[in-house]
Amino acid sequence: MVYASSQNTPIPPRIICETFPNLAAYYLESSNVQRITPNSFVSCRNLQNLYLNNNEIQTIPNRVFSGNSNLLSLILGQNQINTIMPFAFEGLETLSFLDLSLNQLDTFDRLAFSQLQSSLETLMLNLNQIVTLPDLGFSGFSRLSYLDIGFNPFVEIPGNSFNGLSNLLSLALDGTNIREINPEWFASIPGLAGLYLYRNSIRSLPIGIFNNLEGLRVLGLDNNVRFYFLLRILTCSCMFLLVLTCSCFLLFVLACFFLFLIVLPCS
Repeated sequence: MVYASSQNTPIPPRIICETFPNLAAYYLESSNVQRITPNSFVSCRNLQNLYLNNNEIQTIPNRVFSGNSNLLSLILGQNQINTIMPFAFEGLETLSFLDLSLNQLDTFDRLAFSQLQSSLETLMLNLNQIVTLPDLGFSGFSRLSYLDIGFNPFVEIPGNSFNGLSNLLSLALDGTNIREINPEWFASIPGLAGLYLYRNSIRSLPIGIFNNLEGLRVLGLDNNVRFYFLLRILTCSCMFLLVLTCSCFLLFVLACFFLFLIVLPCS
């Protein structure tokens, strides 16, 4: 393990990996890194965790991590990344955790992420500038269990965006300008346990909108425009546990009261 944080290193020095080829964890946070190249980490063949957060990286070049086939987690949050080349992640056969939060991405390029379909379990794309998702945008990510795309200025989220996420447990859509919830979003993710819709512009929830989410345990809806929805949208099942987060105590009390009216007939 090497800690080289808080340095002034525009390009990561090759000497670190050349000197410590069996390095498992490399911390290069807050070091003014501006550019990474295919030679930056090529000698770190056993690297498992790489922290490059809080730097000034703008582009992820093709095959920049091709020599790091054992990498498990890659932290690139809080940079200035606006471009990910189509084969940037080629060779990352075991990567399970990828953090790209707090960057300047305005699109989600399926091709660029396709190299990670068979291994990725956590993907953080929150706090970027993404305005739309492609059709079947996450199709093929069969192992993904945690997806955070919150706080992006979405104009459109197609109904089939989350198709193929058969193992998804948590979906964060907070702060994404949502006005209406599309029931097609949940058609192929019945195992979802946590759904976060904070800080949107949702005015109502149609009856039965979450009927497909039989395993839902946490539903975050606070800080929306107004709560005009009925709690009877929930499936009447004593096995269904809902945690409805509300920033306003009065709304929370009212929610609990109506939930009691729903659950009572189930007993």
